[in-house]
Amino acid sequence: IVSTSGNSGISLGYYAKKTGVDLYVLTGEKCDPGKLEAMRKNCAHLYISKNPARICNYISAKYGFKNLRPSMDDTAVTGFENLGREIYEQFAELRSAGKIQEFWQKIYSFVTSGASYIGMYKAFSALYEKGAIKAVPKMNMVTGFAGRMGVKNLPRQKQINEIMEKTG
Repeated sequence: IVSTSGNSGISLGYYAKKTGVDLYVLTGEKCDPGKLEAMRKNCAHLYISKNPARICNYISAKYGFKNLRPSMDDTAVTGFENLGREIYEQFAELRSAGKIQEFWQKIYSFVTSGASYIGMYKAFSALYEKGAIKAVPKMNMVTGFAGRMGVKNLPRQKQINEIMEKTG
């Protein structure tokens, strides 16, 4: 089960359909129409609610369903480290093509739970420690529709603040 503003529902729905996994997806009434349509194509159990996060948490606790929402699952941070590595790989392709000289000095990331933000930072830090990049880029946080998903505060706020301080 997952509550989503769209992206995780689209991705999980695709893989659930492909593998025959029974996935329940809850999204808000103000979900982007394009994302909603993409979820409808793959999610057999898609529900629209005023309080998707709260309902998801309740169902997960009551029936023992695994809550796949990144803010509820610390393995999400590890999974999002791949995003940082993918960004670096794309950078390497651009550099080898002569389109850019150095790794980006700033990264802007949308943040709801902080999982992707922290995961990317960990990947960039590992690349820096290996000497693949000259510095960890400044990590900038962008927020937006978190309130639509019922997120009242960022569950990983302390880690996010530490990263912002470390990267300038």
